[in-house]
Amino acid sequence: MSKAPDRRIVTPEEYEAARRELAPKHVCFGNTGYSNICLRTESDKLAEMWKANYPKSQSSPWPSFIVEVFSKGENVRLYDKSRCRILMTGSDYYGCVKFGYRVLLADQMLIRKNGVSMHSSALVIKDKTVVITGPSGAGKNTTMNYLDRKHNGLFLWDDWGVINPDGWIPIPNELSYHMSETSAAALVPGFKPFLLETLEMYPRLCKQAGLICEPRTKPKYMVPLHLLRPTVANTITGGIVKTHSLVILTNDTDSTAVRKVDVEEALEIFSKPAWSWAWECLVPFMNEHLMMNDTELAELKEQYRTLFKNIPNLIIANNNKREQDKQKFLEAVEKLVEE
Repeated sequence: MSKAPDRRIVTPEEYEAARRELAPKHVCFGNTGYSNICLRTESDKLAEMWKANYPKSQSSPWPSFIVEVFSKGENVRLYDKSRCRILMTGSDYYGCVKFGYRVLLADQMLIRKNGVSMHSSALVIKDKTVVITGPSGAGKNTTMNYLDRKHNGLFLWDDWGVINPDGWIPIPNELSYHMSETSAAALVPGFKPFLLETLEMYPRLCKQAGLICEPRTKPKYMVPLHLLRPTVANTITGGIVKTHSLVILTNDTDSTAVRKVDVEEALEIFSKPAWSWAWECLVPFMNEHLMMNDTELAELKEQYRTLFKNIPNLIIANNNKREQDKQKFLEAVEKLVEE
């Protein structure tokens, strides 16, 4: 395993050989509301965060799928589809578990047809649940934080979540919140950048832990559920909320149009060009064939069509990211999600 293989589905035998070489130290169990998950990791910090978000499962001693994260060696990502297990290595523990967990959960939902995953932010305002999706940098956090400030919203998730095809959202949802400094400041009482060293991954914590991390001008913070201020996610534990509005963000330098659309137009914009970055984030590794083939992709698209039919308010919000248009854009989104 001296060289990282291509991300791909591997045989159980190949997976087991790699796992034996890496030998985990810690094992934690949890329950997402969809399946039991087992995390095997060398990171005490990650194990503690997992436990903080998912109490030990009482339903079964055996997980439905496993994410195994190790720091040894170069980056390796192996998926044993037949046994629902993914093995990942690298110094970015959270990045590894985030993608591993999401791949496995997305695959389980596709098989069971009981949900879809979405790269998005979400909150509840005026008893209406709003999900905001789009490519990285399109303005998900900006839009969510604006609505949150205006309406004293209840936070659902910041980066990624799961929605049932009928539009209902199980609570809690995300493993731990991977959020920007702006979002962390809004959602974590007493938050001070770079002082909560147990949360901040880049770059100082990496250096202290002897890890190698890429420098980032805008660090992300790993925030366990219990540290957030009162939100939907930690006040309605085990409950569900119904999606009222889906805002699909796009970027066009010539327009700031914000408008309602029907199911087919929403799906067309959401999934192009050729499974857009927003869509690709829903199922990581898709283009490298780690998890999904053409048949599965077609099935997934139908699940999204079903979901869109069950969301009353579908909105396309074209964010040209010009500062002089920012307030107008946010107010236009606000107006439509309140209807």
